[in-house]
Amino acid sequence: MASIVQHTPSAPQHIPVSTYNSNGLLDGEAVSTTPVIVKEVRVSNASGATRYIQLFDATALPADGAVPSMLPVVIINGAVVSIAFPEGRLFGTGLCWCSSSTQVTKTIGGATDFWVEVDYVKQGST
Repeated sequence: MASIVQHTPSAPQHIPVSTYNSNGLLDGEAVSTTPVIVKEVRVSNASGATRYIQLFDATALPADGAVPSMLPVVIINGAVVSIAFPEGRLFGTGLCWCSSSTQVTKTIGGATDFWVEVDYVKQGST
């Protein structure tokens, strides 16, 4: 079961930032069912294969074949990657992520190979 932790950054505006943590290896999950501004995504790929992290502007993980809401980022086997959005990236419906074996469309191969953390601000908190 994933966890959400809220903390207040040291920035002058003191906007509450939430951190989603998959708390283990998964193939995908909903992070938020409400609009969010993503600040950073951290991904660890525990599989022996190259995978793509795909982010979707949705309240639930879409079916295989769905096109992600942003350019997928390749995560080579064994890598840990940080994807930062200094100005924030708006997901106006919600936020879901998945590990995909294909770049252009969602293809979950059944392997639970990603550990994911996401720092985000709930839309309307700014």
